[in-house]
Amino acid sequence: MLVAPLIPALAAGGAPRDALDDPAKLVKLLRSLRVGVATVEFASRWELEAAGMVLDWSRFPPRPAAGAPAREPTGARAPQVLAALALLRRGKALPAASVTGPVAAAAELAAASAPAPGAVVGAARSAAALSPRAAAATSPRAVTALAVSAARALCEAGARLVWIVEDSDRAPSDAALLQPLVAAIRASGAMPALHLSGAADAWLEPVKRLRQVVPCFDPARSPALARELTGRPFGVLAAPGARPHPLAGAAVLVTHDGELAGRVGADGLRDAVKALRP
Repeated sequence: MLVAPLIPALAAGGAPRDALDDPAKLVKLLRSLRVGVATVEFASRWELEAAGMVLDWSRFPPRPAAGAPAREPTGARAPQVLAALALLRRGKALPAASVTGPVAAAAELAAASAPAPGAVVGAARSAAALSPRAAAATSPRAVTALAVSAARALCEAGARLVWIVEDSDRAPSDAALLQPLVAAIRASGAMPALHLSGAADAWLEPVKRLRQVVPCFDPARSPALARELTGRPFGVLAAPGARPHPLAGAAVLVTHDGELAGRVGADGLRDAVKALRP
């Protein structure tokens, strides 16, 4: 079982937006925790921002700002995300970062009524790492293409686990939107982990079809997932400071139910990590 705390924005000790200002400092902290998965960024919508979306940082995780126009892509935090992953490549922990799940991204972009997150992320090795071809921001094809390109950029930088952060309240009717993303992550040699916080049983049928993904959920809040998926690799989510569900003993991952920034003080970081350990 891999312990995978979600603490990068909390570790910044200040504004979550500044979590990646010093990738080397963040990586040093993550290494000191001696965990199985070192996540440098989680649920911060970095790839939407890098593609040109304005984010509302008044809460965390941020969301596309309502009514905000897309701006010229600048790369935003993408170089720092990729730099942090590259620094972790030689360590024992699996380097990890996230992409916004296509279902969640489409819904958030539609709610923001914004133009397409169109083009380029200033990545470390490519000036055009992310480049969805579709013109419409909210189209399934566009958000899937963006997620696939973002995941490939993460894997090229050194990610060995990619969190796919979806909204448990927005279950798709089928697995079509996520299949290209899961396949791209697997083809890059990394583990795709579908993070579904809250009550996520509505995701049962899509997840059953996504055989290559590692679904991560709270068994107490998602009993149908717990019953149906215990015969395959899965992950268990736990609230900050809470002991993981007993099914964690059979899981490949145990992780938090979300980024801890705004939920735990910086002085509680190590205790929150310790609580995940068996």
